[in-house]
Amino acid sequence: MRSREFISGVKWICDYLEIPNYLMVRYKSITQGENKFDSEKQFWAHLLGAKFYDRGIKKQKLYEGDIVILKSFQLSPWVSRLPGLYWISDWQQLEKIAKKHQKDSKCLNLHYEPWGKSLLVNGGLGSIRLDSHDGISVYGATSSGIIDASIPILCKEKIAAKLTREFRENESLEVDIRGTIRRIPYTYQFYSANIPRYCVWIDTIFDVKTYTSDFSLSGNAWVVYRNPREEYEKACGYCYSPFNPIDEKSLIKSTDWILNFIDYYTKGDGFPITDFDELTPRFRNSIVPIKSLMTEEVDYIKLNGLFKEIDYREQYQPIWR
Repeated sequence: MRSREFISGVKWICDYLEIPNYLMVRYKSITQGENKFDSEKQFWAHLLGAKFYDRGIKKQKLYEGDIVILKSFQLSPWVSRLPGLYWISDWQQLEKIAKKHQKDSKCLNLHYEPWGKSLLVNGGLGSIRLDSHDGISVYGATSSGIIDASIPILCKEKIAAKLTREFRENESLEVDIRGTIRRIPYTYQFYSANIPRYCVWIDTIFDVKTYTSDFSLSGNAWVVYRNPREEYEKACGYCYSPFNPIDEKSLIKSTDWILNFIDYYTKGDGFPITDFDELTPRFRNSIVPIKSLMTEEVDYIKLNGLFKEIDYREQYQPIWR
């Protein structure tokens, strides 16, 4: 009989294998009326309903096909790895628990131990950056500056080309967006977060107004890593490190810290399984870099070797192409 921890370790990797489904959206006919939001918290509360972390929310008010207007949001090429997960978690409680698992060391300074890191990543931490595929690009929209809490924004090449020019001129970009709620599907058996994954689809270039911005942004580099010295629940772990999405030096520093963390807790034997940046791969020895997910070139022989009882090719069937 499989332990709960074993199933969780498998699920972490299955979550990662779902990233390509950002580019597969389904939608129904557009309903009447528009819904205006000036914060992602308000947006996710209306979209998730009773699943939202505030259990006082009883009813979902946004549905697939609805039109939304996002006012004065910060836009970024970075987006949450699992949209909506951040908003079903009680963060005050999670951080309170995680602080009981802190440690101070010379090479890592004060930090959460592996259990605390995994707890918080399972609570919604983690940002990703994807390249364009089949003419579709992915962005994150946030009013708080927290990428992990952002709303995924999908659009076609013409709109993405305009946004790319805007990003070249302005490191920070504020936007007003008009779009349609669409669903990002998921397929695998171990998915258990019970989150309906949605995005906002932009139809035309006229649905985006851009402004210069003085917003500050924060994201979290993250990884699922393998610890060959351990078995069962300790065989895999999550790690994360905060970074500034518009500062390449910050990204490099965070990645280096994660690698030091893995070395420290695996005595130099650990290695990354996943990555978080398709444009600039961060972990050279990653078993499943995001690029391989997007081009359907996953090395399943290596991946299946992590858990001999699991065939990931059977668990995950790409459906976005």
